[in-house]
Amino acid sequence: MRNRMFRRWKSLTAEEVQALADASSPEIYTNLGFSHGPYMPPYSGDLDGKTLTFCFEDAPSCTYVFTGLHDLEWTQEGVTHHDYYMCLPSRPGIYLVQHHIAGSAPPQGRSVIIDLNTGLVTVCHARIGNKAAAREVSHRFFFGRIKGTEGGPLHAFTRELVGKAIVWTYSHDDFHVKHMYTSEYYYTYAMLKGGECWMASNPADFVKIADNLYVFSFLEERQGGAQGLFLMDLDAMHDVASFYSINGDQQFECYMAGAVGRFAPMETVFDDEEGRYF
Repeated sequence: MRNRMFRRWKSLTAEEVQALADASSPEIYTNLGFSHGPYMPPYSGDLDGKTLTFCFEDAPSCTYVFTGLHDLEWTQEGVTHHDYYMCLPSRPGIYLVQHHIAGSAPPQGRSVIIDLNTGLVTVCHARIGNKAAAREVSHRFFFGRIKGTEGGPLHAFTRELVGKAIVWTYSHDDFHVKHMYTSEYYYTYAMLKGGECWMASNPADFVKIADNLYVFSFLEERQGGAQGLFLMDLDAMHDVASFYSINGDQQFECYMAGAVGRFAPMETVFDDEEGRYF
């Protein structure tokens, strides 16, 4: 029997959360967790020099100006921000951008999926702190398009992943996470690392970006409180991801990662290469 992972977080006040975010820097918060693993592609500079205005039906438009590999200037409702951003490629012309909003109180960040092929964009705006706990992340999705483009329907929530299970490997054979997409609002996961196993169910959102390309995002409910967001290419069985939270070591984190995946049975916790289940 595998060892159970112990609880790795503690309660924090809103003031403590804010202090942790304010005291950190991109050099620290982008290099935590399982960032820069073997399956994470290099940061992309494909957006450097581009100015993109995102238009939404239910939110004010915003303009992103990418002025370097990690330099972002963006404006919304007359307020201009200067943030450190990270960009990972998914399919050709499709990118996941992640940035913490410098100086935001409470701490807030954005995950942005940009499809230059269709002109569509999805923004997940996250904030740390909700009614349940000061360290829990809450978020909201906004669907829009790049100004100057026209065409078909916007990205939208989907049920197409419900009933599927995928084992994602982040660090060779040492760190595996099995996702079981159990409903359009929830998922269950099992995490295996170093002989210890953890299981939980959490709220989830699923968004279709293109055929066999999905956003999956979870919010840790009454756990450590993290948000994870994954842009999953089920043709290549590869994802790029972002994480936003106060982690188990009580550090503010905003980083990116990558993993390779394989489909697995829903009814097992994990299965090994020989088909044995436990």
